[in-house]
Amino acid sequence: MSANQKKSFSFVGHWTLAVVLGLCLTFISSTVNAQANAASGPVIPTISMHNTPLSQAIDLLAREAGFNYILDPRLNGVSRTPGDKATVVSFDWENISARVAVERLLKEHDLVLVENPVTSVARIGPASLNIKPIDAAELGNDTNAVIPIIMMMDAPLDIALQHCADQLHQKIVLDEAVRKGPDGREIRLPKVSFRWHQLTARQALVALLDVYGLVMVEDSATSTLRISPRD
Repeated sequence: MSANQKKSFSFVGHWTLAVVLGLCLTFISSTVNAQANAASGPVIPTISMHNTPLSQAIDLLAREAGFNYILDPRLNGVSRTPGDKATVVSFDWENISARVAVERLLKEHDLVLVENPVTSVARIGPASLNIKPIDAAELGNDTNAVIPIIMMMDAPLDIALQHCADQLHQKIVLDEAVRKGPDGREIRLPKVSFRWHQLTARQALVALLDVYGLVMVEDSATSTLRISPRD
């Protein structure tokens, strides 16, 4: 693309929730110039968001930056559900890439983005958690084909895990400790939302297990994956 060619961004038309909530999410069209680089991506002259839920701001910027991510379930005040109390953000930033904008936004809210080369899914959570990348041993020998897009929207965790396992032709068995709280009563599993691209089903499965503090033990004889709490 030459210096005179313009690249336009139009998120509002493709983000129905933003229209319903009357949000102002505007990525002004930009000329992609020599300031673009592989590390941070093309510079955008203006990025404006006003009264936008933090989770949506992160999602829009992450999609434009082109990386996979998942929000840590222990985040407070970050919600995707209309009507829920959520942190909202407003800003007008100039001459900044989407990647740098994500990093600035997270820093302003005491959040960190932890890259996971093993899964290609970055984890976003409170800086106080001291989140570490996944060890390569957790992925094991992954020879599965890359899937262009894996997407879930408000899917119960067990369903999300089984969906990934289905692609591996394996069955998920959840340990009782996953389904029950400290008092022994059955709990409602959290719902999962994400949109990941260019990763294997095993990478997706390991990324989910990591963010929810779970581990798996494989039984090759029965093609079963037993899921239990990490600790």
